[in-house]
Formats: sequence, C-alpha cells, structure tokens
Amino acid sequence: MTWCEAGRAAALRQLVATKAGAAAALRGSPLAGGFPSVLAEDGCARAGALPQRARSARRPLRPILALLAMVISSFVAPTWGQSARGAREYDLKATFLFHFTHFVEWPEAAFSSADTPFDLCVMSPDPFGGALKEVVAGERAAGRELRVRTVESASGAAGCQIVFVPERRDSALVRELPGVREGFVLTVGEKEDFLDRGGMVRFELRGGRIRLQVSRRALGASQLQVSSKLLAVADME
Repeated sequence: MTWCEAGRAAALRQLVATKAGAAAALRGSPLAGGFPSVLAEDGCARAGALPQRARSARRPLRPILALLAMVISSFVAPTWGQSARGAREYDLKATFLFHFTHFVEWPEAAFSSADTPFDLCVMSPDPFGGALKEVVAGERAAGRELRVRTVESASGAAGCQIVFVPERRDSALVRELPGVREGFVLTVGEKEDFLDRGGMVRFELRGGRIRLQVSRRALGASQLQVSSKLLAVADME
C-alpha cells in the first residue's frame, strides 16, 4: 500500500467512525482542510471524502441535506492523476448512495418480511474499492440492517432496494432488474443513456463536479417517495 493509499484509508476510517467530526460538520462549524476534502497537488488525500455515519435512520433531514449539498457543490477535479481522481470520485458517490437511504422511502412491499435487511447492491465490476462498504458499516436504513452486495447479473439483484449500475455495464439491464416493474427499486447509474434506458438517478460529471440527474418518468412510475429536499438539489430530466 502506498503512502497515499494508506493516508486515504486512514482518513476514511476516521471520518466514518468519529462522531464528533460529523456533528461539527453538520452544525456548519469551520472545518480544517475543508469538507469534503480536496486533494493535494500530488493527488494524495488531505482528509476523507466520506461523511460520518448517521446516528440512526431517524436522523433529521435538514443537517443531512446540508451535508449532501456540500458534497454536491464541492467535487472539484483539477489536474490529478486518473487513479487519484477515480478514487476521490467513488468516495463521493459512495456518500451519495448512503444518503439516498435517508431521502427516499420504500413501501413495505419492497421487503419480503419485517426483518429483511436493506440491500444496497452494486453491479459488478464494483468500482468503489471498499469505500461503500466502509461508509455503511454498522448503519441502518428504514429501520433495517443496511448491507452492501455485489451482484453479477440482473437476476442476482433480487431483493435489492438500491441498485448501482457502473459505467462499464449496459444501462439497458435496468429493465431486467427484479422489482423495477413493481416500482420497488431505486436505480442509480453513470452512463449518459442511463435515464433514457429507464434508470432513475444518474451521477453526471459536469465541469469537474458531480451532479444528480433524476428521471421524472421513472420516479413517477415507481412506488418510492423521494424527499423534495433531495429533488431540490437535483436536475430533473
């Protein structure tokens, strides 16, 4: 592990585990080095990109919204090496996916039983490099255990509440995902044609920043209730 990788891993662990830092960030107090972090000129992380884990599924939405807005507005991509940029990008996307569990409500019918875990699924190849599993470790969503699953095929995503489709996968597989026709799945992707192929949320890199695009059609056809506060910081397509 290089010095940069070790530093990034330590920063992730610190920001995920230290409650005091999160409370300070959510209260809007000054932050050393900024939040989310920027990268040093050599591409090494000065601080982590991930937020603190939420205290519970009932955490007030206003501070979470403030934090999410900070993430949306703060992804700046100067001339870093591709590997450093990619790691930073997916740290932030992991943060988004985690916070979606607080801004979206799923119907009870989306779960097979009262104690069924909340599954956040990633289609392979998984681009997060462990960051997503780290940020959700020990957390809950909709009052349920929150876990991350990597799946190879659409059929393997049965029972997932969120499915992330990376850029290396065909966007068309969204229509094959179990639960999509019933309106039970929040689909998130990256490719330019993702919303046109039936996806609900797309991460767009625009001017060096991550923006959210939301499909009105896919959202309207689902049984999910998305907070207006989240929609306020997204581009509706």
